[in-house]
Amino acid sequence: MSPDADPHRMSDLGRRVAARRTELGLSRADVAARTGSTQGYIERLEEQLPMPGTAFLVRLANGGEILMLTAADAPLAQAAEADETIAFEEGRVDEAFHQGWSVLVGGPARTVQDRAAADELRRSVHSTPWSGENRDTFVLLTPRRVTGRRVLVEGAPGVQPPS
Repeated sequence: MSPDADPHRMSDLGRRVAARRTELGLSRADVAARTGSTQGYIERLEEQLPMPGTAFLVRLANGGEILMLTAADAPLAQAAEADETIAFEEGRVDEAFHQGWSVLVGGPARTVQDRAAADELRRSVHSTPWSGENRDTFVLLTPRRVTGRRVLVEGAPGVQPPS
């Protein structure tokens, strides 16, 4: 965050992106390179309340594939083993301004069978399953369809008035 950034004007998404970037030891230039954007856009995302498009959110999430860690006997692992199409949804609500967004990604899923590939994924992930430990099956979702929705509130910071 730049020294003159007003944390009260930051969106929930902007605060989360800045915190995660700092946690990972990445510069804004690093995030820009990974997402195919500019350092100025990452600064704007973090500090000025933009509502980014779905395509950028997918790139920000490292959009080639979505990685999930689950238990071997979980329905998600079973669906991936059966080569079924699954869906994954992510969203955020900025409770202070009653705004938010939601992205739904659907596509084929597969489990990672190669032990070396699974070990590399385990070393590269920067989070743990929110539902607890004992999750040792990696499932990869290849996005084929991405849909989403934004809820904006007129008059909230960062929302342009209608023209």
